[in-house]
Amino acid sequence: MAKLSAHGYEVGRIEYPSWAKTYHSDGTVLINRGDGWKVHGKVKANFTPTQAYEHGKSVQSARLADNPMYAQWYKLIMGYGLVKRQYIIMTIETMPEDPDGVWCELTDTYDYRAKMNWEIEEVIELCRAYNLAVEEANGKLN
Repeated sequence: MAKLSAHGYEVGRIEYPSWAKTYHSDGTVLINRGDGWKVHGKVKANFTPTQAYEHGKSVQSARLADNPMYAQWYKLIMGYGLVKRQYIIMTIETMPEDPDGVWCELTDTYDYRAKMNWEIEEVIELCRAYNLAVEEANGKLN
């Protein structure tokens, strides 16, 4: 487990649906997949940490701009914390066509990290956005 503060100041952070990445002033790149921060690697020698962060940010921005359904899914899912997002994604991936099942799974769980207090309409919207993003990724949308 790495400490964020052990690698100088944080140059920037990029949030993805199921994980996060930080770039630090000493060139270290850390990632968190919900189980704490871990060293992912170092910035390449010919880049500064700021350049690497800006490049990562531009790649993510381009992906969001080129994939409107994914961008909608991203916007919805990013409203939750990292650990909750992971549980939501895992559950929706398991039963993407069953919002009621997703709702039941995440409101009736004993795991406090996954427990959600939400309305079925939120789940329907998340499942719909997820399915459209998957169709877009598979080239089924025009």
